[in-house]
Amino acid sequence: NQLFGAIKPVKVHRAEEHMIARFWTHSERFSRLNARIPLFQNGPRYLIEPIAFGGLVVIVIYLAVQGRDFSDVLPNLGVMAFAGYRLLPAMQLLYGQLTQITTMRHTLDEVYDEFREAEQFEEEQRDSAARTGHFTRVPPLQWEKEIRLSNLSFTYPGNQTATLDKVNLTIPKNTSLAVVGPTGSGKSTLVDLVLGLLRPTGGELLIDGQPLTPENIPAWRAGIGYVPQDIVLLDDTLARNIAFGVPDEEIDPARLESVCRSAQIFEFIQSELPQKFQTITGERGVRLSGGQKQRIGLARALYHNPTLLVLDEATSALDTKTEDGVMQAIASLSG
Repeated sequence: NQLFGAIKPVKVHRAEEHMIARFWTHSERFSRLNARIPLFQNGPRYLIEPIAFGGLVVIVIYLAVQGRDFSDVLPNLGVMAFAGYRLLPAMQLLYGQLTQITTMRHTLDEVYDEFREAEQFEEEQRDSAARTGHFTRVPPLQWEKEIRLSNLSFTYPGNQTATLDKVNLTIPKNTSLAVVGPTGSGKSTLVDLVLGLLRPTGGELLIDGQPLTPENIPAWRAGIGYVPQDIVLLDDTLARNIAFGVPDEEIDPARLESVCRSAQIFEFIQSELPQKFQTITGERGVRLSGGQKQRIGLARALYHNPTLLVLDEATSALDTKTEDGVMQAIASLSG
């Protein structure tokens, strides 16, 4: 995955041999261990059969030496041999399955832990839709005044130092706020906390004085438009990428045009793409430039008419002229 995901820099920097060597190390070990698994699974059969049936032969010889009458011994030995022969495949199958479970135990433990964490999270959410596996669209959380961060802190698991430490901040509604700082100062972490993707390790995030809790996070996210640094596009049509998760029959063409005009990409779609909104973007948007993907991401964020628009370095891939147009469009949304 690393090799193919980074194929461009790998080719440019001529790192093919290094990446293949890294893969070879794991592949060789995996192949060697994988070849041993059938030996462990089938080994007992080839050990037990000679021991069991060889033991019967030894008993027969021993009894013959003792002068015992075979007519008394052979029926019992025959029943034992027949029963052992019929039981052996079942025992071998059981042992093979136990061996396979043992082989996959590490992966099984990790998957089990993931399921346990997911169950605990669902219990915290107390969302019947999540528990049944059917996610319904909840109405957006209505708020009128402000978002307030009260002594908000966050520390990533395994870190000793807090990424954010007792941040206090008030963001009134219908205003704009820029968070500026050097790399690693916690800007994206702050964004993730506001989005409800991370849970604070200290303090509270208050919406009109009400704390953001697992119960109201789905409604809070329903009213957020988010444009990340790296826009993820599905290998699907532009319309589905912009509406993102909305069934085809519910996609509003007028809304698509409106948000694309706001994101300064409507003219490109109409003039450059023969199939317009039905154009396939390709895997991860490979057929589009970085700036075009960024503007599609902005159109996606605007499609659901959000009450809060969050841009995480969302204009970083735009040229100066396009960025000015996008920022003017964003400024026009204020209020």
